[in-house]
Amino acid sequence: MPTLLCRALEKNEQTIEPAVRKMLVRPQRAARNLWLELGLEKPDALFAAVMSMVQLPPVSPEERARCEYLLAIPEFFSFLTQPEAFSRPTLVQICRALLDVDARFDAKLAGSLFSEEEPESARILRVLFRSGQPPARRNLVQNAQHMQNSRALWFLL
Repeated sequence: MPTLLCRALEKNEQTIEPAVRKMLVRPQRAARNLWLELGLEKPDALFAAVMSMVQLPPVSPEERARCEYLLAIPEFFSFLTQPEAFSRPTLVQICRALLDVDARFDAKLAGSLFSEEEPESARILRVLFRSGQPPARRNLVQNAQHMQNSRALWFLL
């Protein structure tokens, strides 16, 4: 069964996976800056390790708690937007799974993008637009209009 990561762990991610698994016995108590405790400069390997511990779709309470842990960390949204991290079809699959865990995931991710002016914003907005339900799509367009983000609006339509 595939995991939320949708790929095998890379070597650096495999190295920390046992420590992450041990620390995430109770994800709600795990520190948001767990990657610093693991001696990592940035959280990408931590996010990948946690995602590899969640079946796609997440069904068990433990898997849902791990997803909620990730969604509580603002840097996780930046991780998802890295173009080298996931292909568009894979990212759509991940976004749909995370929408099942948190119905406001799309709004949270879009909100993190509207505050940035990065080239990947448009790519992620297209993914959200394709993976969301009609009310979420309408909200994305309204947010783009409200923020006067013409580039994001152009990519959405």
